[in-house]
Amino acid sequence: MHMRRISIAAILFATSAIAFGSFVPSAFAKPSDDDESSSGKHKVDMSDVPADPRNELVSLRYVEKHIGEGFKVRRSLHYSIIYNTSEEDVAVFEYAIEKTYRACAKWCIGLDIEVHQPPEKLLTHFFNEYKEYERYSQIVGGPVSSPNILGYYDPTTDYSYFYNVRNTPAFKNAKLQIEETISQLADQLRRGDVSSDQKKAIRRQILALRASQNGMNTFGGDLTEEVLQHEVAHQVLFHIGFHNRQAALQFANPRWFAEGVAQLFEPIDEGGGSGFGKVNKTKAAEFHNLVKQNALYPVDGFVSDINYFFTGNVGGIAYPQSWAIAHYLTRTKRKELKAYIDEINRRDGDFEMTVEGELELFQKHFGKVDDAWVKRWKKYMERVN
Repeated sequence: MHMRRISIAAILFATSAIAFGSFVPSAFAKPSDDDESSSGKHKVDMSDVPADPRNELVSLRYVEKHIGEGFKVRRSLHYSIIYNTSEEDVAVFEYAIEKTYRACAKWCIGLDIEVHQPPEKLLTHFFNEYKEYERYSQIVGGPVSSPNILGYYDPTTDYSYFYNVRNTPAFKNAKLQIEETISQLADQLRRGDVSSDQKKAIRRQILALRASQNGMNTFGGDLTEEVLQHEVAHQVLFHIGFHNRQAALQFANPRWFAEGVAQLFEPIDEGGGSGFGKVNKTKAAEFHNLVKQNALYPVDGFVSDINYFFTGNVGGIAYPQSWAIAHYLTRTKRKELKAYIDEINRRDGDFEMTVEGELELFQKHFGKVDDAWVKRWKKYMERVN
């Protein structure tokens, strides 16, 4: 049975969340020591990618025509950024997208996937105001309908779009509230009627608040960073050889797989090093809750029918379930996963997606999806937290 027709808008990859952003100096936006010291096939190529000046100019003129003047182009190693934020905030943004690019490349190399640099810089938009971002999304046919949609990648334009959460009243108020609370706690410490135990508790509170404050000095520290990493991962993986670009608009890349893999890149740096490669604790908790409620979609249908991402409970079920399957396969069936990816990438512009074909491909590489398969999957995931 063929899939019923889905609009182009359904192709868009968008993530919703409420969060705050933060700042990391742009001086840190360079290859990590791991990248520089790597050798052989495990080395990530972080050399500068050529820009496409014509594409930059066309994009710049188009956004200024519809939104207004004041936009600039900033080039990083792999990106051309169309922006109208402060230089400080775009430096934060540059650091975050390049960090995600590097993580995507290293992860693909770890799967023994041949990674190539994009032929030219990828293009993204960074709007200082939500209203500008929302208006432009409407003009280009994007999905933005509320400030909760912090960013998205559109394969039809091949661009990504974000707005500057650091410039919102919510972010500024949260930052001010932390500063005021620290000041109040410091005043309490200076009082003479505070016991030794109370002072220890107050100092612990101040330390925790300062950690949050420091987190607001890097891009993210919360769901903002998760969203950016998720959406940038979509864009990067389409350009370095992981996803099929040739037949992307024919849904050559199973949607559960595209979304599941992008969620692997959501964990953020919590101060102990990069969050990439760590368990997505948010999605793990959501998945375990779905298992307890017996609310998961049938796996054989889920991995073969894209409509679960358009007619079902997308945020509540489809996303956690796709993450759990992707996590399981990347940890237990890496050889089979590479063969699955290779076959997807051989799909050409004449590819036509069917439910039967998607299920056949999945089972060819990962085994028949029966009760025993589902049981093994759930058993493995029980210890993933």
